[in-house]
Amino acid sequence: MTTISSTSAFPAAERATPQTAFLRRLLKVDAALSAASALPMLVASNWLGGLTGLPTALLFGAGLFLLAWVAALAWLATRERLPRPLLWAVALLNLGWTLDCAWVAFGAAFATTALGQGFLALQGVTTLLLADLMLWALWRSR
Repeated sequence: MTTISSTSAFPAAERATPQTAFLRRLLKVDAALSAASALPMLVASNWLGGLTGLPTALLFGAGLFLLAWVAALAWLATRERLPRPLLWAVALLNLGWTLDCAWVAFGAAFATTALGQGFLALQGVTTLLLADLMLWALWRSR
């Protein structure tokens, strides 16, 4: 498995390349934003469902998924070496989340409110930006 790191006698944090440090920051930002999104989905899914027009079960399930996502991102961010295939997977899954948000917001399957569409658009744009930055950093580190 190809990994991103440099070879030096210094501790991992000191020998990271700028791209590696940037990728680690992106993973941490993704984890923090995902946790911030998961919290209201889990704690107030009924209330949030009423505001957004989204089914409570969908919100709660997405919140559970995001908790697992946060754990995976946090684990990956703490690895000494960042495996490129896992970083590509993170970027592609973020792109998938973006497409899912667009489908749920504007597809005919759900009667989302304007607030619901805004909620989903915010998530979609955020994950698109994170994926774009990660793909850019991966390209730069090749």
